[in-house]
Amino acid sequence: MADSKSDTELKKEQYEEARKNWLDTAKAAQQAKSEAKQKYEEANPGIPFVEWLLRRSPAFLRAHHEFGKAQAKFDEVYLEYDNAAAQAWINAKDAERERRWYKDEDGTPFLIILP
Repeated sequence: MADSKSDTELKKEQYEEARKNWLDTAKAAQQAKSEAKQKYEEANPGIPFVEWLLRRSPAFLRAHHEFGKAQAKFDEVYLEYDNAAAQAWINAKDAERERRWYKDEDGTPFLIILP
């Protein structure tokens, strides 16, 4: 049980780190989009904003790509953390159960697990 508890703590640390990275990249992507929008409005190119972004704003594309990678990593780490927490809970519940060994008429031992 101690092993699953330490595993859960490790996964939680990884989760917090991935979450912070994800939020930081989201802020950077939003900042890049705001800067690109400002440049778009100054340039007034006469084409849709999204098309202009794809052609003229490599900084936005890089920031958005990094955000996508951070989102995928966050999702992966979150699932690992959630699974570790669920396993720790299951292990704790199993440890709470009372186990009693008995012997039947011919002396064969058997185990009764009480909830």
